Amino acid sequence: MANQFEKIPTTLDDVFVLKRFTHADERGIFTKTYNSKMFDELNLGESIEIRESLCSISKKNVIRGMHYQTAPYGCAKIVSVVKGEIIDVIVGVGGASNERNKGKFFSVNLSDSNRKSLFIPDGYAHGFLVLSEEAVVVYHQTNHFDAASDTGIHFDSFGFQWPVQSPVISEKDAALPGLNEVL
Repeated sequence: MANQFEKIPTTLDDVFVLKRFTHADERGIFTKTYNSKMFDELNLGESIEIRESLCSISKKNVIRGMHYQTAPYGCAKIVSVVKGEIIDVIVGVGGASNERNKGKFFSVNLSDSNRKSLFIPDGYAHGFLVLSEEAVVVYHQTNHFDAASDTGIHFDSFGFQWPVQSPVISEKDAALPGLNEVL
């Protein structure tokens, strides 16, 4: 079977947008968010072994992020939107695997209609803004959640211009340190 994912380079050499396989008919839409064999063939720079899958349902103008886990619980992520639309944002926070992209950021719109996913290696803080009335976001991760290593940076501390006037953020995310405090 031919690979059903298309790997699209980004401005960051280890981050990729993935165009997903989709089948549509009178019943609706079927899309694939992960296939271990096909991902190995994409040569993403590391072997992907999914250890945990998560799903968030968020309302318009919600910003979730910017989150990451410190070593030894750092992980790569594959982020997909199965309903709605988000602007997905990452910023390099360094670490053994990501010194060259420290402080650099990248964003992409992910939606149920464009059927794109984002591959994010370890060493990046991740967050998103919901653009639609509601968004369902699925994350496949290469490590388990570990509360002791769960951390992040403040969403407006690294130069990205979020397209929202009054974002809805959690108390936890509002209290995160700035990127300069982490680097």
